[in-house]
Amino acid sequence: MDLIGIKELPHEIGLLTSLEMLDLSSLLLKSLPKSISSLEKLKYLIASGNSLSAFPVSIYNLTSLELLDLSSNEIGGTISEEIGNLSLLTSLSLQMNDISGKVPESLSMLSDLQFLYLGNNDIADLNTAVLSSNLRELDLQFNKLRLDVALIIERLSSIEFLQLGTNRLHGTIPSTIGSLTNIWSLHLSRNVLINGTIPSSIGDLTLLEDLRLFANAITGSIPSEIGMLTQLKHLYLNSNNLSGALPSALGRLTHTKTMYLQQNKFLGTIPAELGHLQHATSFNFALNDFQGKVPNEICDLKTEGNLTLLKVDCFIRCKCCMDNRNCL
Repeated sequence: MDLIGIKELPHEIGLLTSLEMLDLSSLLLKSLPKSISSLEKLKYLIASGNSLSAFPVSIYNLTSLELLDLSSNEIGGTISEEIGNLSLLTSLSLQMNDISGKVPESLSMLSDLQFLYLGNNDIADLNTAVLSSNLRELDLQFNKLRLDVALIIERLSSIEFLQLGTNRLHGTIPSTIGSLTNIWSLHLSRNVLINGTIPSSIGDLTLLEDLRLFANAITGSIPSEIGMLTQLKHLYLNSNNLSGALPSALGRLTHTKTMYLQQNKFLGTIPAELGHLQHATSFNFALNDFQGKVPNEICDLKTEGNLTLLKVDCFIRCKCCMDNRNCL
């Protein structure tokens, strides 16, 4: 059946009672017919990239569903507590819509839920009881959540991918973050009320590849334990109130490609050990209080390695980065 370009599904779709998978992605659908509730064996429903303006209530009857993807639509309003009827769901994708209000508490009844994507909406409240220890991936970025970040982190013992950026979260990053030993991607950026220091237990996240804490109010120094993150590829700590000297342990992050430390209050010299980062493509050290010069070992990464972006302040001597500083 060719569905490309259709704006409305025929009601006869409900006659396909043996159907287990239905992919309606990237069509021009504005609604789903009520008859879809007859698809009692449906396990996978994908209707992303359409123009749905409301959550189709007929979906609440599809109790065999394991995967539901309604991302990138125009769904507004709140999600009904009836979502808890879908007791077999393992993956729920509702990101990039206009959903508002509170995340339904009935999600806490979905004991098999492992993947929850609610990012890029207008959600303002969430009861942390819905955050199951079974969750492996959670996306809540670009919402309006006002929660203590510690209350979220402490419930997610199995998490592998955590996106909490661009909300209104507050509090400090708890030392218990070190228990998230399965995590490979951690985004807490653009929550200006997150303060306190980076706990030394961050070094226990040895699978971490992507760490983004930028645009917060984090203080203190970078703990030397960060050198334990030997799989780290992207480190974004810029636009905070971090201070002190950079630990030489940063030189152990040999897989790192991007390191953004600009707009903090770092002191001392830029460690020569960063020259060990042979895969680095971008370093930004600008808008700090560093002294001295850029070590030759780092400049060698421009001539012999992959480094294409190197930014430092004009008062830092640098034989290899004058071309991009626009110094007078």
